[in-house]
Amino acid sequence: MSVVAAQGHRDLAIFRAWVDGAHQDELAVQYGVQQPAISKAVGRVLEQFPEPDKAQEVRRSLRLVDELLAVYVPKARAGTAWANREVRGLLALKGRYLGVDRREVEHTGTVEVAHHWEPGPTVEQVLEKFREQGLLRPQVELTRTDQ
Repeated sequence: MSVVAAQGHRDLAIFRAWVDGAHQDELAVQYGVQQPAISKAVGRVLEQFPEPDKAQEVRRSLRLVDELLAVYVPKARAGTAWANREVRGLLALKGRYLGVDRREVEHTGTVEVAHHWEPGPTVEQVLEKFREQGLLRPQVELTRTDQ
C-alpha cells in the first residue's frame, strides 16, 4: 500500500473517530502526532465531500416546514396558544427561505406629509384643568400637628 493511500485510510479513521465524539487532542495522543496534524487530517477528509446543493437543501427544509405546518395549523385554529406560536415561527422561517421576508422598503419619488403635529397641553395644564372642573379631588389633606 502506498504512503498516500495509507494516509487516506488514517485520515478517514481519524475523521470517523472525531465525528463519533473523540477530541482532537485525544486522537493526537492515540496516533502519536500533535493536535494540528489531526485537524489537518479532518480537513483533508472534509475537502473530499461534495459541496451541498443549496437549492436541494432549501427544498428539503421547505418540505419539512410544510409537514410541520400541516400538524400545527389545525391546533392553532382550534385556539391552542403554543401551536399558534409554532405556526408563526414556521411561517417566518419559510419566508426567510423563500426570500419574501423583506424588511426594507424601496421608494422612489417624494413623500407628502398629510398631517401636521402640534403639541398638546402639558400634564400640569391638564391636571389644573381637571382640578378646576372638579374632576380631581385630593384624597388626603396635609395638616400640621405641631400647632
